[in-house]
Parts: sequence; C-alpha cells; structure tokens
Amino acid sequence: MKEYLIGAGGWAYFKIPRLHPLVAYSKAFNFVEVNSTFYQIPPMREVERWRNLVPPDFQFAVRAHRA
Repeated sequence: MKEYLIGAGGWAYFKIPRLHPLVAYSKAFNFVEVNSTFYQIPPMREVERWRNLVPPDFQFAVRAHRA
C-alpha cells in the first residue's frame, strides 16, 4: 500500500484562537512545505521549535535557498 503525504505550502494561515498555527495545521495534515527557507535560512533553534510543536510522524519539506 502506498503512503501519501498530504499538506500545503505553509501553516501561517491556520488561525485557531489560543493555538500556535503550526500545531493547528499538524492536527489536519501530516506534511508541510516550508516556503520561507527559500528566502532566509532559519536558525537551528527555530527549526527545533517547529519539530517540537508537531507529532513525531509529521514531515517537513524545505525549499532550497535561492542562493
């Protein structure tokens, strides 16, 4: 059986009161494409924070930096 990863490009628009947008997003999807990495490489502490906000099986795909 094939595994499908379902998601969108970013999580900033997932607005639920009192819930971080990435946490809200991860309740609906198991995958996200991180578009912001195309423009700026995030600090490692920020990437670690993302990882800590989502379930262990959640997957990230990052866009390669434009440089």
